[in-house]
Amino acid sequence: ADDILTEYREVREYFTGDYYILSQGTPDKLEFSNYAYMCMAEDGESGFAMLIHPARSLKARQTFVFKGLDAGSVYELVNVDNDEVTVISGSDLMEKGIEIRFPNTDSAKLFRINRR
Repeated sequence: ADDILTEYREVREYFTGDYYILSQGTPDKLEFSNYAYMCMAEDGESGFAMLIHPARSLKARQTFVFKGLDAGSVYELVNVDNDEVTVISGSDLMEKGIEIRFPNTDSAKLFRINRR
């Protein structure tokens, strides 16, 4: 519970910014679909993406295409679980996306997003 509260505190400031749905299932099949959303600060400098893999999801990996970024900027995606950093352009994130692998069922990944 402490980890969840710490992660919430890290991203709560972004809930009043811009919100984007990156992936969602249909209401009758939510438990079988990965889903994802992201929130960005109003200035577009930072935010987070939450990617969720329900226990009964049929996809162990999925490409997520981000929204609302500056195509001409470069971003750091910081995996909150292990501090691994991925550097990628805004255009690549919004056009090609990024593939995420979920090693465990019923799991989630939280990424901090920072414009460089």
